[in-house]
Amino acid sequence: MKNAKLTRRELVGGTATLGLLAAGGVLAGNAMAGSGEAASKANGKLPAQGEYLVKNAYVLSMDPEIGHLDKGSVHIKDGRIVAVGADVSAPGAEVLDGYGMVVMPGFIDTHWHMWHAIFRNFLREGLSYFPVKYALSQHFTPEDVHNGNRLALAEAINAGFTTVHNFAHNIRSPEFADAEMSAWAEFGMPGRFSYGWKDGLPFTEIDPSDDLERFQKKWIGPDSPTRGLMELGRAVRGPMYTKHEIYAPEIEAAYAMDLPITMHAGITRARTISAARLHEEGCLNGRTMLVHFLLANRNDRAAMKEVGASLSATIKSEMRGQKDGGFRRNLLHMLNDGINVCLSGVDANVTSASSMFDAMSSAWSVGIPWSTDDTAELKAVEYSTCLEMAITNGAKGLGLENVTGSLTPGKRADLILVRANDLNMAPFHDANSAIVKSARVANVDTVMIDGRIRKRAGELIGVDIPEIVGNAARSLHNMQTRAGGEWAPKSPTVPKF
Repeated sequence: MKNAKLTRRELVGGTATLGLLAAGGVLAGNAMAGSGEAASKANGKLPAQGEYLVKNAYVLSMDPEIGHLDKGSVHIKDGRIVAVGADVSAPGAEVLDGYGMVVMPGFIDTHWHMWHAIFRNFLREGLSYFPVKYALSQHFTPEDVHNGNRLALAEAINAGFTTVHNFAHNIRSPEFADAEMSAWAEFGMPGRFSYGWKDGLPFTEIDPSDDLERFQKKWIGPDSPTRGLMELGRAVRGPMYTKHEIYAPEIEAAYAMDLPITMHAGITRARTISAARLHEEGCLNGRTMLVHFLLANRNDRAAMKEVGASLSATIKSEMRGQKDGGFRRNLLHMLNDGINVCLSGVDANVTSASSMFDAMSSAWSVGIPWSTDDTAELKAVEYSTCLEMAITNGAKGLGLENVTGSLTPGKRADLILVRANDLNMAPFHDANSAIVKSARVANVDTVMIDGRIRKRAGELIGVDIPEIVGNAARSLHNMQTRAGGEWAPKSPTVPKF
């Protein structure tokens, strides 16, 4: 383990080895119950932004000038990181004992369709994602997408996500958009809401943009219910689904409001796009995020590199959907060509569990050059690369690199503590390897978002899980009832477990 040289900021010097982690011992989470916690248990009431000092933890900062600290401290106050060092002093701060844990920035998910989390377990043998989505999307109500977002947001906090990009592609009316965002206001999750289309909208019709200004005025900004933590983006269908005369006006309308664009770029040959052509048309810039894009060629990557566009890789969806191949090869080429590659640990709950750990370990496992193709001379995916894709690259892709994505003084206090002496993590040695290859959601002990403790000692704070699960089950049952036929529920009453 390597101690960092702290040269840029006023950080207290000194180092210590982390024999604590290898030795195991009492899990710190059990000793972290602080005063006032019970008052924040009520669902929907965000915990206060307090002053905290994380001590005795292994610091994985993701800041190149701070590096890793074998035993360090992080001082947080009023939602911001104040100091990071080997022995930070903060009289009066509530101490969070990080003994036996790794403290690190929270994960940044760059592509999540949160509205349909309620039918996550609907797939079965012989029934795949798209038939389910197309059949059920028209039967959603605003209440259903609200309940789906609440379910997904609770799971996001539990899994250590502290910033999320919500690609909302079933906005059937302005009420649907408001229903999704009201869940975000309740949960206080930072991120981007990419306002999309109504699922099933004919590919020959332009998706109207007439609600964007109203939505932005209501939900975005420091005086809005989301308190300045959310950015508005535009999810467009693009050339994967529509012709130029349809997608160009949609993109131009977003550009007129200075909104970032996100679009699916295709997993198969039948649905792939040309980033080079988008660039020539003026429909690609540094705030564009392309999703999937498994069959990009050299010209596409050059166009993305030139303008600074990002790729969101949704590992599990792409590995399952790559009937024409390309996932491993595309990942290596994108990284080696200098494209900003971000990760999604989910994409869709219908097809994937919510875990950035799974996404990182999958990327590392398959991210090797093959001697039999054009990746032979490329650099392999390393543990550090996976962490960058899951955190710092995601921050950059969302334009938040100055706000979050590292434990840097002045940045928003978005961080997690991961138990390193749990059975599947011990004995601890290399932090990058442990987090990417061994860690799982169950190891996430503490989650802090915007300086508010949202999970502590493995328990969510201010989240009524039975209520959220019950509402999701009721929404699913009601939606199935409205759909009828082969989609009708097996029982006339909502199942209870």
